[in-house]
Amino acid sequence: MFCYFITEPDENEKPRAEVQSDMKKVEIEFAQMRDQFYREQIGELEKEVDMINQGTHHELISRMKEIEQKKKRRLEIAESRKRYQVIHCQKQYEEAEYMAECEFMSDKFETKRKKLDDMESRKWQMIREKNRLDVLGRIECSGPDHNQLAHRKSKKLTNVAELKYLQAYGFPAASMLDSLDKSEIDEDLILLGIAREDEAQAVATLSSSLSPKINTISGPPILDSCNNTSLSEADNDIYAEGDKFLYFGRWFTKGDQVLISDSSGGRYTAKFVTATESEVVIQRPDGSKTRLQMNLLKEGKHQIRLKES
Repeated sequence: MFCYFITEPDENEKPRAEVQSDMKKVEIEFAQMRDQFYREQIGELEKEVDMINQGTHHELISRMKEIEQKKKRRLEIAESRKRYQVIHCQKQYEEAEYMAECEFMSDKFETKRKKLDDMESRKWQMIREKNRLDVLGRIECSGPDHNQLAHRKSKKLTNVAELKYLQAYGFPAASMLDSLDKSEIDEDLILLGIAREDEAQAVATLSSSLSPKINTISGPPILDSCNNTSLSEADNDIYAEGDKFLYFGRWFTKGDQVLISDSSGGRYTAKFVTATESEVVIQRPDGSKTRLQMNLLKEGKHQIRLKES
């Protein structure tokens, strides 16, 4: 059995259709407004893009100013760092150059000193070998004894006193002598048995005999311990006495600061330690001791003098 229901028209059907129609209109208007908003936004963005491309965008200008300031600041920092690095590198280079120069000079003087010491040792070795082979005797001798030095010193002091007297008062004047008469001269010639033709010669001889003469006193040379002649003038001005040393009129005592000069032009400071008849011992600033041969000091190849304070 089939039942058929006949529906009656709803009272709300008509308003619903109207509402749906209104909703569609609203949706259409919203879509249109949305499209218009998007178009406006796109237009604004395109304007900003054009302003950015032209460089007139205010935000871009402010950002570019900030970027330029940061760039300028970083460039200044980099320039300062570069300048200080250049100064530091220059200082390091100058320091390395100075150290290399000092090392070169030190090695140079050390090599020169070693060569001189080697040559000096070889020289003395050859002298010793020659002494062993020399049948006539040694070629070197010991220094003078103290008695000879004291005698020479007293003699020199006496000569110096006489010279100072002459310097102060001069030479003594000769006494004024009256010449003889001609008759007295003839009488003397007759008594002497001299002929008249030799009168002029006799008068000349008599006159020369009346003139003052300066007699020089000469004695035998003083021999040293090796039976050689007296020492040279340089030997008289150099005298060694242990902790004391006389060098050309100047005394050196132990501990004196001295300045040494050699024949090659080298100069260095040292401290006097002791002196013997054959060598002088000095101490360098590094503590090492050097022996200067006495004959080199006498010959002038080495010179020693007090260091001025």
